[in-house]
Amino acid sequence: MKNFSIEIKDYAIAISSSLFLFILPFTHTVAIRLSFLLITFLLVLKYYKFNSLYKLPYKKSFLLWLALPFMLLPFAIDLGYSFHEIKVEILYSLIAFSLFFSLAYQHKFFLKMALIAMIVSLLLVSVWGLFNSYFNQGIWDEAARHNGSASYISYSLILIPLLGLATVLFQRYKILMIALLTVFILTSFLSGQRIFIIALLAELLIFAIWAKRYFSISYKKIMVLTVVFVAVASLLAAASLYHRFNGSLDHIIDYQQHDPRFELLEIPVTMIKQQPWIGYGFGRDTMLHVLGGEIELNKILADYPAGYQYGHTHNLFLNYALEVGLVGLFIFLLLMTQLIRYYYRYSKDSDLLVALAGVAGVAILLGFLVRNQTNDMFYRDLSLYFWSTQGLLLGFIASRKQSDNGHCISA
Repeated sequence: MKNFSIEIKDYAIAISSSLFLFILPFTHTVAIRLSFLLITFLLVLKYYKFNSLYKLPYKKSFLLWLALPFMLLPFAIDLGYSFHEIKVEILYSLIAFSLFFSLAYQHKFFLKMALIAMIVSLLLVSVWGLFNSYFNQGIWDEAARHNGSASYISYSLILIPLLGLATVLFQRYKILMIALLTVFILTSFLSGQRIFIIALLAELLIFAIWAKRYFSISYKKIMVLTVVFVAVASLLAAASLYHRFNGSLDHIIDYQQHDPRFELLEIPVTMIKQQPWIGYGFGRDTMLHVLGGEIELNKILADYPAGYQYGHTHNLFLNYALEVGLVGLFIFLLLMTQLIRYYYRYSKDSDLLVALAGVAGVAILLGFLVRNQTNDMFYRDLSLYFWSTQGLLLGFIASRKQSDNGHCISA
């Protein structure tokens, strides 16, 4: 790591950036989170001037991802809405990404402070969510300030892979990290979100394959652990569903057979076929605007057995194709693929911290993509959280390799 002495300005930057990450999972905190983002931006601009961003990999892909929604704005079904969503979901996210890349590149102190903030925040949400939801109402309270279950598991799936890196950075607190991992996984199971099991399994398999190669762990141990996990996960998922539907097995079976997301799939697919290349304008709820708002949408859905409000496609890939066309979806998938390849390269590094950052990056990307096949949570606060963690990991890897080799592979 480069020579770096922590000064008062660094504590100020660490506090403002950590508070930004801490507040993200809580609802109705937009003004607070943007205030901390602005404060951090001004401090980093003043003292570090973002002079490490030239080491960022895949700059052209990031610029394409940013530019295309702006280029397609004239064709948007609701120009004002799409412009607002580009600003909130892409511009602010890239600002956060650049901030945390620059900070993690400066020193691991900033990475450690960010991890502490994210861990404490999600722990508070976990305890609050369990107490408020299960000990008061019996199910997860979707309207509470601790956020809904779909958001909770999304935060959890981003943070869980980072706990491996945190375990090494905070070596004296390994038992605490294991306890936190247990809390986050159990809370996610109890939230009732079925996709969590598949996404978590994908993340754990990534770590298992990495551990097999990095530490020469036998496949037999990995298989035993996988079987145990699947068995426990299945029991917890069954218990959660049983509780969610008040012990009615018939209700559970009926819901699985008539999941409204599958019944209404033809709506976004038809729209994409009608306008495949330029889409209808950026924004998760663009489909709602295309269909003429909630009143018209409810009329359409009246003919469907599912009959519930369907403002977006509940699938990240379908939403991207609907918003910015197949070209936009291709650019997004290209960026994700490039990042996975970059992290995979460093997951084999001889530096354990770099390797853990690499495998965590692969696991987060894969887990988040799997999670968003049944919903689109790549949205506003979660977009900020996702890209902030990507900035942290990429900046940390670049910093470690810079100090080791005097240069960093920029891909």
